[in-house]
Amino acid sequence: MTSEQEKNLIERNFPRYGRQIEIIPNCLNMSEYENIKIWRKPNTLIFTGPFKYYVNYEAMTWFVGKVFPLILKQVPDAQLIITGDHANRPLPSSNNVTLAGYVDDIKTLIASSYISIAPLLRGGRDTIKDP
Repeated sequence: MTSEQEKNLIERNFPRYGRQIEIIPNCLNMSEYENIKIWRKPNTLIFTGPFKYYVNYEAMTWFVGKVFPLILKQVPDAQLIITGDHANRPLPSSNNVTLAGYVDDIKTLIASSYISIAPLLRGGRDTIKDP
């Protein structure tokens, strides 16, 4: 989580996981998002990253196959948007997952999502996970 508010939200909704949550400051320049006037879509998650980088593909295969079904049990109308080049790599099937591909206006899409995820299982490059 990137803020105390987000941590409290998760602790309230998923109490057994609250003890495991750490706050990691956001690595985005949030001032670039402050002037975007758009309503957040409730229950919408977004992942930004190309599948040509295998760690991204591995992360989303795991998340869509193992984690997202658990989220859908609690939040049946949750939606996951995955941006970036998907290199025709298959993911586990879900009607609640959209492969958006390349997006011209990623900042607006991120701003309209409820939460941005980066469920990477391992590292591999010296880069910051940033849209």
